[in-house]
Amino acid sequence: MKKYLILLFLTLLSCNNPKKVWDFSLGESMVDIESTLKNKDYSYQNNDGKIELESSITYLGIKWDGVSFNFENNFLSSISFRMFKGEKLTREQKKYIVDELDKIYGDHVVDNSAKAEYGTVAWKWEKDNINVLFTTIFKSQWASLIIFDDTYNNSANSCESKTNANFDPKKIWIFEMGQPVKDALDSIRNNKLTFTETQYLYRIDSQIEFLGVNWNTVRIGKDKILDAIFFDNDAQNMLSYSEKQALISKLDELYGAHDSDSSVAGGDYTWYHWYKGGVKVTYAPMEQIGETLEFSPSK
Repeated sequence: MKKYLILLFLTLLSCNNPKKVWDFSLGESMVDIESTLKNKDYSYQNNDGKIELESSITYLGIKWDGVSFNFENNFLSSISFRMFKGEKLTREQKKYIVDELDKIYGDHVVDNSAKAEYGTVAWKWEKDNINVLFTTIFKSQWASLIIFDDTYNNSANSCESKTNANFDPKKIWIFEMGQPVKDALDSIRNNKLTFTETQYLYRIDSQIEFLGVNWNTVRIGKDKILDAIFFDNDAQNMLSYSEKQALISKLDELYGAHDSDSSVAGGDYTWYHWYKGGVKVTYAPMEQIGETLEFSPSK
């Protein structure tokens, strides 16, 4: 009887493990992820360290058309599920997903701020540094679910949390705000990246990953001192709604609560701003145009 109770306890513990997502666990190595996918005969592509599943799968009672695995230092940091084909989600399906996620991550928060304009509703959870965002778009015609570890520490079994106590807001990817531009160019070369010189900027044309996002290009200013860094995606490669929310949450964690400006282009766009340690951060998503994450000195 005692053995049975122990097994039951372990089973319940496993079912409510916030890092357990579908057949995988946040913090799991890329090698193990690929091994599981191969063993289950899933078709996938590994594109520069980001795994894209080519098979449809069922998770939380929903058939998802796409799944993305993102990694930091070859360990799983987030999983994104996308539904964009077939019939829209029913009220019962949405309730089932929310109820199941409530069981694992606790009570949710609902964001209806974009419901009137885009028919978008988002449900948010946070538990043990795991963030969950379930979003329905265009009145439930599309849906996405992203689950990511906010304090990733390269270990699937460690309970230790990464803190931002030693975070330096001026250290941005391979650069440091205010460093000589010639040193920034040396950093680009040392990382075996190629760049193009334009009239006002140096542009890195290789796709890079920063803050869990794959960026098409990176640009830096040409003044003697580095005072502008831009990470860009074109209109075809913009983040999904849930991925944008994940990026904003990550920047909130690093740079503090953001300010938003919804008056851009006469109210067509909303931009987000952060200020910390002499650095201003602006995230500017613009549908049909592209998106930019800009770092500059704060005035």
